[in-house]
Amino acid sequence: MDLVTWLASQASQVATPLDVTVTGHSKAAALAQAVALWLREALDVPPERWDAGRGARVHCYAFAGPTPGNAAFARRFEAALGATHHHVRNMNDIITHAWQPDELRQIPALYGSRTALFKPVIDTIVATTESLIRRPPRRCARGRGLGRERRDTLGGARVHQIGLRAREYAHTSPRNPATPDT
Repeated sequence: MDLVTWLASQASQVATPLDVTVTGHSKAAALAQAVALWLREALDVPPERWDAGRGARVHCYAFAGPTPGNAAFARRFEAALGATHHHVRNMNDIITHAWQPDELRQIPALYGSRTALFKPVIDTIVATTESLIRRPPRRCARGRGLGRERRDTLGGARVHQIGLRAREYAHTSPRNPATPDT
């Protein structure tokens, strides 16, 4: 049985709208966001509607994953899921820097000499793929809004919004001397 058929059977057995939560970690976080968008958009397409118009809600929790898609995907995702999407990431995690050239460029500096050796590879990847990825670079000012972008400090956590919103954590430790930017 496929997912949509299963959800339709579950929706038909209850009198209240379903609350569906899609979640994933690392690469599965990127996949969770794509699946959540698909399920949410299917609610608006009669042949694919899996809840018979009962008002099902789709939520997404993505942990420690790369941000999928380009700027158009981010706008589409934000319009469909908005506040029901939560993306938590550690800014010192290499995986969360994948997909966006501006974030890929940060990898060589993440762990000092341990990641500096990646610079030639990262430069090649960015140069080769930058034209394929049409997402504007992240530009932020602490505590000020710049269009749809925002970074606030919440007890050591930074909330950064552009396209897909992410709650970003940066910290220092003896194993990771990186300091969060201010």
